[in-house]
Amino acid sequence: MSFVVNQQAANKSGVSKATQKFDRWLSTDAGQYLWSREVGAIEEHLKYLPGPHVLGLGTEVSAASAAKLAADRDFPYLYVLGSEKTEGLSMCTATSEALPFETDSMSSILAIHSLEFCERPDQVLREAKRVLQPEGYMLITGFNTISPTYWGIGKWALRGSRYPKTIWHPQLTDWLRLLEFEIVASSMFCYAPTSIGHKIPGVGQRFEKAGNRWWPMLGTGYVLVARNTVLGRKLVGRTLSQFLARSKAVITPASSSTHHSCHDNYHSGHQGN
Repeated sequence: MSFVVNQQAANKSGVSKATQKFDRWLSTDAGQYLWSREVGAIEEHLKYLPGPHVLGLGTEVSAASAAKLAADRDFPYLYVLGSEKTEGLSMCTATSEALPFETDSMSSILAIHSLEFCERPDQVLREAKRVLQPEGYMLITGFNTISPTYWGIGKWALRGSRYPKTIWHPQLTDWLRLLEFEIVASSMFCYAPTSIGHKIPGVGQRFEKAGNRWWPMLGTGYVLVARNTVLGRKLVGRTLSQFLARSKAVITPASSSTHHSCHDNYHSGHQGN
């Protein structure tokens, strides 16, 4: 797997300062409480995503942290957009709006708070669509704008910044469907205020249990998993004959795609839970 490094780094001051501030907040006790809940939600879906090529998008900390979770699944090829070198990960300096990867090259994409810290989240989704293989999966996390617990994060973690550009869950679902993605799973996480959850663990646990049961749509953040439903390109006429002759491919009625198998496993796994 090869890629060409795009030197158009995220040098827009507004985005860069906001992501740095958010990454610093993630290292605080309150940020660690949010991230621990987010990790649990990500891992619930990560075990069903296909490899071997996995791309991590997001802030410097969130993208690398999510890729490390993927590394635990022994994916052989992990790529992350970022400037800081991280052991075991292939880092490249680029923007999410212009990914330096070949078309149809990624099996799965982990977009961890990626859409919120960029100038054009719609363009990020288009680029993800381009590099994602047919029947590939995209896992997205973001903040829930209607959650009461989100406003404390928005005010204190990113005070004075116009980021994150929070995208309402139904709006993101509409964007993905317009790009021919199929929504296969979604969930919320972190129902306790982060300022309370890390100080009083017992109260935080009661908040989480009550939120999961009584107000499931009011979590601080969400995880959404979408499948790229575009089928492989069709080859017809002379082009098909040349392709078959060159590759010596054999087509049988019983042939099936490994991606379809991953899709079936994803649904069967969730139905079994």
